[in-house]
Amino acid sequence: MNGGTRKSHTKSRNGCSQCKRARVKCSGQAPKCSRCGLRNLECDFADERTRSRILRLGWTHQSLTLPSLSPLPLAIEQQGFLQHFVESTSNSLITHDIKHFHTSRSFWRVEIPREALRCDYLLSSILALSAIHKTHLLHASGHLTPHTSIEHDINRSLRLHQASVSQFTASVPAITRENIMPALALAALSAVYSCALAQLLPALTPTDHVDQAISVLVSNYKALRLFRGHKPWLGSSGIEIEDRDGPDMVYDRGKRNGLDLAMKARKLRIINDSACDDEVEKAMYDVAITAFLDIHAHWTLKIPAEFMDCVQQKKPMALLVLNVFVVQVEEAEIGEGSVPWFMTFWKEGLKDCVSDHLGSLWTDYCELEVQ
Repeated sequence: MNGGTRKSHTKSRNGCSQCKRARVKCSGQAPKCSRCGLRNLECDFADERTRSRILRLGWTHQSLTLPSLSPLPLAIEQQGFLQHFVESTSNSLITHDIKHFHTSRSFWRVEIPREALRCDYLLSSILALSAIHKTHLLHASGHLTPHTSIEHDINRSLRLHQASVSQFTASVPAITRENIMPALALAALSAVYSCALAQLLPALTPTDHVDQAISVLVSNYKALRLFRGHKPWLGSSGIEIEDRDGPDMVYDRGKRNGLDLAMKARKLRIINDSACDDEVEKAMYDVAITAFLDIHAHWTLKIPAEFMDCVQQKKPMALLVLNVFVVQVEEAEIGEGSVPWFMTFWKEGLKDCVSDHLGSLWTDYCELEVQ
């Protein structure tokens, strides 16, 4: 016989059946591993229960290459949530990177989970988002059972989220070079969690959605302004903050749906003059409208804190300005690409909720004709 060499194969002990049959390494990503996704094959990992049965319980700890210090002890359920975050939830954060925060590809999948094993508030935040993401996947696939009701799973994730906030408040009196990375990650994860919660809660009214969206926007505004003050520290951690938009986004913001920004500003100023009785507030709204006309820098850099206070108080003129320059534009930008799982309802419904909340004021704006 000819003594030729035998072709070697990469083993796939924990892979899907398609990759095992082909004797190739499986990525293990949900809802399809990379090989099945490229070939449009039916993948075992589309089913959460099958996927959990295939994967080893200790996969997360082995994959993260944990530091030599003693990590926080994890219960079985917490190990499962952390594993799900590393394998699945983190991919959605990489694909839809937190706006204006640019990180390495390994940031959400490796560095932050590793940091979470040393930081209780970050771990709780990761587990909360992972739990609600699993609920979303089960709900979307129709695999919820009486033992896995959406209310039960949401309450479980909500307890973890509340724990993360309490732990952060108790342990972080100020942002320092040492805690800036987990603090930034917590702010980003909390924003995503708040968005996801609004998409899954079936009993929310349009007013509830407006309140939740305002809470997210105000929190993001405060977080972005806070962390921009520590750009050198973030840069040393491999995190870049982008203060200005690229040329394509700038042009698109300047011409959106046939209405240019100057036209929007003229309409808003006419309504501001007639609808606002307080001269101080009227002047502040005028400053905010002018600030939104600068299409090169992100709006959080330009808008005064007093304007966001009025937004938080749900003052009609403040919400109208925000709806025109932020909500409507953000919805259109999301609509041009793939929709993140944590924005599925808001992609179509948030602008309608805000517009309905404004009522006649929004009608007046839409029907106003200016030269």
